[in-house]
Amino acid sequence: MKKHGSILIVEDARESLTLLTELLSAEGYAVRSAGSGDLALASAAANLPDLILLDIRMPGMDGFEALRRLHADDATRDIPVVILGAATGTAERVEVLKLGAVDFVSKPFQKEELLSRIRTRMELSRSRLKLREQAAELARVNAELMNNIAKLEQSGEALRESEAFILAVMDNLPIGIAVNSVDPGVSFSYMNDNFPRCYRTTRSALADPNGFWDAAYEDPEFREVMKKRVVDDCASGDPARMRWTGVPITRKGEETTFVSAMNTPIPGKPLMISTVWDVTEHMRAEEERRKLDRKVQHAQRLESLGMLAGGIAHDFNNILMAVLGHAELAMVKLSPMSPARNALAEIITAARNAADLCRQMLTYSGRTSSTLEKIGLRELVEEMAHLLKTAISKKALLNLNLGRDLLPIRGDPSQIRQILMNLIINASEAIGDRSGVITVAVGATRCDRDYLESTELGDAIPPGLYMHLEVADTGCGMDARTKARVFEPFFSTKFTGRGLGLAAVMGIVRAHKGALKVYSEPGKGTTFKILFPALTEGQEVARSPASSSLADWRGKGTILLVDDEESLIALGGRMLEHLGFTVLTAADGLQAVKLYRERGKEIDLVLMDLTMPHMDGGEAFGELRQVNPDVRVILSSGYSRDDVAGRFAGKNLAGVLQKPYTLAKLTEALSAVMPRAER
Repeated sequence: MKKHGSILIVEDARESLTLLTELLSAEGYAVRSAGSGDLALASAAANLPDLILLDIRMPGMDGFEALRRLHADDATRDIPVVILGAATGTAERVEVLKLGAVDFVSKPFQKEELLSRIRTRMELSRSRLKLREQAAELARVNAELMNNIAKLEQSGEALRESEAFILAVMDNLPIGIAVNSVDPGVSFSYMNDNFPRCYRTTRSALADPNGFWDAAYEDPEFREVMKKRVVDDCASGDPARMRWTGVPITRKGEETTFVSAMNTPIPGKPLMISTVWDVTEHMRAEEERRKLDRKVQHAQRLESLGMLAGGIAHDFNNILMAVLGHAELAMVKLSPMSPARNALAEIITAARNAADLCRQMLTYSGRTSSTLEKIGLRELVEEMAHLLKTAISKKALLNLNLGRDLLPIRGDPSQIRQILMNLIINASEAIGDRSGVITVAVGATRCDRDYLESTELGDAIPPGLYMHLEVADTGCGMDARTKARVFEPFFSTKFTGRGLGLAAVMGIVRAHKGALKVYSEPGKGTTFKILFPALTEGQEVARSPASSSLADWRGKGTILLVDDEESLIALGGRMLEHLGFTVLTAADGLQAVKLYRERGKEIDLVLMDLTMPHMDGGEAFGELRQVNPDVRVILSSGYSRDDVAGRFAGKNLAGVLQKPYTLAKLTEALSAVMPRAER
């Protein structure tokens, strides 16, 4: 495999070092490693790497000191250093950048983000080195040129020899160099071959009287701007103004390139030395870095909003748990003829609606539970066709463009229907009272890495075959500012509404390991394209087991109920006693562990909240297993059941209850692990 450059990894953690070595070696880099700051300095001095990945936390000499010494040494000062470290505050990031680091990647890192940053930094380093070499060569040649011009005036023979030497040097320079008049007409006394090549024109075109501007700058408007700028800068006599960086050179039907240029007046002569060099590679590397920074900032912003939405939903679920649970218990106790039953039914309905809102917020944060099945997108849309027609404006025409012989996907049918309904309703509202067309299409798309990087969430999924669901409308469209915020929770262009529709769509697609792409312009309509991984032959789909009626189920035994919310302790105790259990309670993990050590022999099961002060449910579960490896524990949480179950996979967890849970859900969880009471 062709090596793309050498990288020195400085990391004391063996697992992290092995992971980084395998990852970077697979990408074609020559990798070597050092386990401490001292070894890193010795290795870098002995054989300069192209880039250093430096862990900030190490025994002995830490990353800060190693970075300080690398930057203080002339031999290693210019090696780009990318810091690896756990998420830290702004002050620590600023400190390492002041010490000379070029970038900071937080642990745990995303593979594609790390590789992209390394590629960008390697390209920037090479570009800077090349520019530094060209600048040094330019300064040397300029000095030599000026020196030889003085000598040429003193000796005819020396003039001929020096002229031949200078011409030979300049003709073989990797940069363009010319001698020309100082007037705006720009007539040339000399130019090397690279001079017209940098401007992507010919020597003859530049040699025409007044031909430089037309030959160098094809666009008339930009030509006049550059001409005025260059003439004014040269007239100022200020050397700093007679240097131009990143000037675009455009040709119709061709890719734009970029050059930097510099003019140096020749003392006592109406001439100047014009130098130009290609900086296209450097400019593209800088643009890639800016794109990556914007993408990372956007992803971090959405992640922060998701964490906020998930946190709000978690706390609100605790409140709903008390409302819903007490209402259900009261309903059980009331006579069927009681007039209060209707009021309680309304309370239960309202609480469940609020719980649905919480689920939408958890969906946005990617923490919702899903029931995965094999789904055919064509069949799903066909089943919903009548419902979709009733959901849109009567002035809107619904077109279906459904591909045939498509592979299925793995997904939650109810969530996919929610995506489609949200997009259809948005499309109808975008059309408004005007006539318009809404098109729903399903098909297959083979996505490469470049295409996925142009989508939302595409960075986290691999290239390959995807089934797409597309909803397009001929409505009002969106401007760039609206499109940039369209997936934020609570953002809405409507006068009313919660603004969770598209945010929930984003969360569902993230949970399905898919991606989204939005095309929209004001007045030209909008298209949402949703990508789902194709379910290839041989892949299995987990199915949820069927549940039977447990309305009359009653258990027996003693349950330790652990929660930091007093209202939920009271409610949970009543629900468990209603189901026939003896209840012990604890307000946090520490109390629960202490009580279990004292009375563990009489406790048949622990029902414990996951999020608590002092010691949370996860830590308490570990402590309880040390006391009794066979302890039965059910964890409850306002977050997704799947998230919690995945976190404790393989640790003999008896079950997970997602808040707010009903009496029926509690009965279902307990019946799976506790014996039924004899009647």
